[in-house]
Amino acid sequence: MSGLKFHLPSYQHLCYNLSAQIVLYKLMGEVTVGADHESEKKIREPKVVSDLNSLALTIFDVSKKIPKHWRPSLGRKLENLALDSLLATKRFAMSPHNQKLQDWKILVTAVENFDDLETMISICHELRCLSDGKFGEIAESIVTIRKQLYGLKKKYAPITRSSSVLA
Repeated sequence: MSGLKFHLPSYQHLCYNLSAQIVLYKLMGEVTVGADHESEKKIREPKVVSDLNSLALTIFDVSKKIPKHWRPSLGRKLENLALDSLLATKRFAMSPHNQKLQDWKILVTAVENFDDLETMISICHELRCLSDGKFGEIAESIVTIRKQLYGLKKKYAPITRSSSVLA
């Protein structure tokens, strides 16, 4: 057992790789999805995806400045929530229009992760891990993204039987 050695990538290397993937996703403004074997349909990502991408990059930058004793728990949680929210929103946005109602749970997951991220950002600010200026910048983008996410959630919410009877 002593002859085996494992090479684990460093935390900075993992952050760099994730940041590079986010930049790649941002550069892919349009994704081609095969609707049939014969025809292809272009789906353009909504603005909320690029806004979440910018917020995720900001979160990765901010997490580097969190004090060392909070970085493993608080910093990693911030990064994971930002990425989970971004990826779930991207997955929902890139699904074909006829599958949006089926993929609605993915959007609900993205909204839940975003709400948790908002709470964690507030905790960081209260612990003085975030400067007032950086918190203000992040808070502005959070307000914008929240409106966009809840707008998508409202637009694609499945119609329940009780609400259709009342209408």
